[in-house]
Amino acid sequence: MTNTNINKVIVAMPERLGDTLFHSQLFRLLKVINPNVQIDVIAPSQLCADVLQNNPHINKIFFHPDNKNQYDLAIDINDTKASSLAIRQIEKNPLTLLRTYNNHQHKAEQSLQFFAEQFGYSLANFPRYYELYPDENNFSKIKNLLQKHDINFTKDKLIGFHMGCHGLARKRTRLWKRLYHQKAWPVKNFIKLAKKLTQANNDIKFVLTGTEEEYKLANIFCKKIPNTINLINQTSVLDLAALMSFLTVYIANDTGSVHVACATKVPLIAMYLTHSPDFVGPYPKSPNRIVLDHSGSKKRLSVDEVLRVAKKFISPHPQPLSQRERGVLKKSH
Repeated sequence: MTNTNINKVIVAMPERLGDTLFHSQLFRLLKVINPNVQIDVIAPSQLCADVLQNNPHINKIFFHPDNKNQYDLAIDINDTKASSLAIRQIEKNPLTLLRTYNNHQHKAEQSLQFFAEQFGYSLANFPRYYELYPDENNFSKIKNLLQKHDINFTKDKLIGFHMGCHGLARKRTRLWKRLYHQKAWPVKNFIKLAKKLTQANNDIKFVLTGTEEEYKLANIFCKKIPNTINLINQTSVLDLAALMSFLTVYIANDTGSVHVACATKVPLIAMYLTHSPDFVGPYPKSPNRIVLDHSGSKKRLSVDEVLRVAKKFISPHPQPLSQRERGVLKKSH
């Protein structure tokens, strides 16, 4: 595919947070290939639009694009029928991302490689990272929320917890085990971890993140751990990205907020209890992104295992991670 005549592009994006971030490198790639290209986006959900807000590579974000607009190239990487139909009304034969994935290579990397090949571009010197652009309003909002809890920004160590997951949130209307999901580490374990961490350091305070549907998890946690900062259902995607800059470490289940953390420099401990992180885990790999991989393991992830890793980030003089801990920590089956 030649790039000389591609000056105006429209991209149909996925609906969910993680999937949108997986493909966020595409816009930067297109700008590197052609700095003058104009990129418009079809967002099938408000969440997708929130992820892409303030992105300097994007010209306009549409929910319902004007079919009269003319484009040199249409790219379809959506996962909804609505956005697929919308882009095909603009271009009958859009460039469509290959739907067959290799589960042993990260989805974001496969997406990047696919599009680079289409344009004949070498990724040898292309830096890998997700793109989120919180602005001053997002940082001010988070600082104000934290100040309401009398946070001492020079002394207190804030540890973020995301105790839910997408699947757990979807079970909110069920009466049976509605606070349990196989992808989510039990709330009682987060409580035990919090107690052990505060015993090790009195300056630690906990910040809870999540959606409205995960509020009951927070209620259980807050009853056991006083002075918890409960920000569930109070942050947008970009607010959450801004929050990461205030945290000492972020500990989360296999869920969308893991990928938000990966778009920042916050130290991350991500727990993968059922699904391998190879395909949709933290990306790109970093010594500060620790994956506790128990997918396929018969042994449950213990509180002490998470505690041991967390302590390396919160000690007065953080300890270097061992060779085994640099990357994926995986239990033998």
